[in-house]
Amino acid sequence: MSNYTDIGWDFIDEEINGLEDIWEIDSTVNNGYPYISDLGWSVGGIGANFYAIPTSGFSPLTVNFINQSVLTDTIVTWQWDFENDGIIDSYEQNPIWVYEEPGSYNVNLSVINDVSGEILTTVKTDYIMIFAESVQPPGNGTEISPFLIETLYNLVWISINESCWGSNFLQTADIDASATENWLNGTVFNPIGNLDNPFQGIYNGSNYFIDGLKISRFGLNCIGLFGYSDGAIIDSLSVTNLDVRGSDWVGGLVGKNNNTSVSACYAEGCVSGNLDIGGLAGYNDNESAIIACSADCIVTGNSCIGGLAGGNMESTLSACYATGNVSGNSDVGGLVGTNREVAIDQCYAIGNVSGTDFTGALVGTNYISSISNCVWNIETSGQITAIGENVDGTLLNLVGATTNEMQTMSTYTDINWDFVGESINGTEDIWDIDSAFNNGYPFISDLEWSVDVGEQELPDVETISEVYASPNPFNPETKIVFNLTKNSYVKLDIYNIKGQLVRNLVNENLPAARHQIIWNGTNRQGQYVSSGVYFCVVQADGAAKSNKLLLLK
Repeated sequence: MSNYTDIGWDFIDEEINGLEDIWEIDSTVNNGYPYISDLGWSVGGIGANFYAIPTSGFSPLTVNFINQSVLTDTIVTWQWDFENDGIIDSYEQNPIWVYEEPGSYNVNLSVINDVSGEILTTVKTDYIMIFAESVQPPGNGTEISPFLIETLYNLVWISINESCWGSNFLQTADIDASATENWLNGTVFNPIGNLDNPFQGIYNGSNYFIDGLKISRFGLNCIGLFGYSDGAIIDSLSVTNLDVRGSDWVGGLVGKNNNTSVSACYAEGCVSGNLDIGGLAGYNDNESAIIACSADCIVTGNSCIGGLAGGNMESTLSACYATGNVSGNSDVGGLVGTNREVAIDQCYAIGNVSGTDFTGALVGTNYISSISNCVWNIETSGQITAIGENVDGTLLNLVGATTNEMQTMSTYTDINWDFVGESINGTEDIWDIDSAFNNGYPFISDLEWSVDVGEQELPDVETISEVYASPNPFNPETKIVFNLTKNSYVKLDIYNIKGQLVRNLVNENLPAARHQIIWNGTNRQGQYVSSGVYFCVVQADGAAKSNKLLLLK
């Protein structure tokens, strides 16, 4: 002990160095070396402590517990409660336990001095994390028989099986991914694709959602649902209520795109990192294309920060918009942070944008690039210019507009946007605008317009040829669109996820035509329903078609 008290250490049984009695030494404890006499400095005798190997994994998981309690007596009793349910599971000093069920577990250890009867207990909260096993989806990943993705554990299977990252995938249901938040605070889910083995397949989201995904990978690059994609196609997928964090190349949907097509996709939530951070894609590179996509994300980072894409290099951005707030230090834009040797056309941004250097309502820095026919909100963006810095770029028809002007169709048709209800700028009817939808701002009228299906021989004509909703997700109203090929008696009903009828919208004879019915998010009693997944079901002549809706408040 004198080796330590000579240099000021405070031990039990000496008062020269203080009265807290921090340290103690006993030849029978800690191999004779000093130890903390009482970790609480108020409870004498013993200190309960332990660690486990491993602390997370897929079920069933075998965990080794190692006692680290500080003892002043050699005769003690250990009482372990591995699930904190009040049941003693083991009396061993260093026990082994097998966890079978997925979930988050508290672990309780009580150490008892059998001589004095003194008890000290420690509880480690959410210490053991058990995840359900990944589930291989049906299909074989070919174009004819794609993998059918229906559950979170199908996604987990994709993320941990790199050999499938060149396959075809078809999502067949909305997926609740909120459990990932409890998977060691989002550090477990593995982005699909990395720099060594990129995602090179085709993922068709079929207008379904992945909701509540959390990926927290501080210090790592290429972070998103898809980490790094190369020569891939990602279509018709929404990721909502997401929380994605990383270092460089971080995006809500894709961390980094290389020669990849992303179309008809949507991201909503929070995205943060250091360099090249975007609401939908962190970095878009090498002849990639983002078409008919949108993002409503709070995006934060250091440099090259954008509401839709952080960096955009030699790639195309068309018919897209970003509505979330964006903040960073340099190269910060409401739509794109840094734009280099690319083309951006028919896009808008309305989120608040804040940065120190090279900050613009649309683009932070524009190098040798063409930006045309784009609009930004001069009231909500906090910026008076569309581009923070323009270096040898071509700028055409960039319009700073008030909120009222941005909710007026002529603002866009005057710069050649193709809207439903006008034919001067084309007949594809890419855009639509309605005061009841998307807070009155333009939205993509029909996401299917951007998918090139080629010439196909159509089957026999059905009474109901299509059913979809726009916007989707929505708050509080959406327009349900269906097409009748002949005069029919039609029922249009809204159901909740439990299959209960929420609202009947149509119950009458209708002519052969394209019909649009507004659902204002209320039930049969006129009360507004809560956020969640709903189904619109159209029935005519014994046939039925349905689509899923996501109400986000």
